[in-house]
Amino acid sequence: WRMIWEQKVERIAMLANLVENGVVKCVQYWPKEVNGDPLKSDQFTIKLLKEDVWSDFTRRQMEVTKVRIESNLSRPVTQYHYTTWSDHSVPSHATALWRLFRKL
Repeated sequence: WRMIWEQKVERIAMLANLVENGVVKCVQYWPKEVNGDPLKSDQFTIKLLKEDVWSDFTRRQMEVTKVRIESNLSRPVTQYHYTTWSDHSVPSHATALWRLFRKL
């Protein structure tokens, strides 16, 4: 989250699933539930504000707050998670990738 903050990133494209065939591919770096418990680190608090799920990808709207400064500055970050690209393969069609690309 430090890199996201320092580079003022507004959008994240995630192409991997968290688990595939029982193997962990990525650690979940966002809160589990909309308006649920935020994810906290020593420098940042991340809140999941909204989650839209489509057949091939999910859009998550989050708020990232830097907690170690006086004003607790917050920034919006949107994650686009493409969920149908299996590890060690290629997508079977490009339509969903184009839809994702247009959202970005």
